[in-house]
Amino acid sequence: IGIVFQSYNLIPYMNALENVMVAMSISDHHWEGNMKERALEILESVGIDGSKATRRINRLSGGEQQRVAIARAISTDAKVILADEPTGNLDGKTSETIIEIFKELAHEQEKCVIMVTHSEKIAGESDIVLKLNTDIQNFEVRGS
Repeated sequence: IGIVFQSYNLIPYMNALENVMVAMSISDHHWEGNMKERALEILESVGIDGSKATRRINRLSGGEQQRVAIARAISTDAKVILADEPTGNLDGKTSETIIEIFKELAHEQEKCVIMVTHSEKIAGESDIVLKLNTDIQNFEVRGS
């Protein structure tokens, strides 16, 4: 399971590449080949190029930090990605980019992406929506 937090929870004294590599190094998954090259490939896949990969986390925008958080979550080859309000701190355009990354993970890489959001618009992009009402005993399922 990979986790993407609303507040990113990246290690601030590390750069983007190091944040991804540290996750890879503590997971049970063993990568073929060079770990650094694989981490750079993962970062590139979420829109973080080589020059941004070596920047300290605090030198990246919120959207870039969230992409690093997503890269870290998928770097262990997790089959399930849990995302807690992953667009909550982002502007509309950046939110759309993050949602497109999650859709690509689900539809093309066959990951199970479970996301919590208060946004009806973001929820509307999902394949399946579970909506919790104020009465926690009732919930609504939409989709297949």
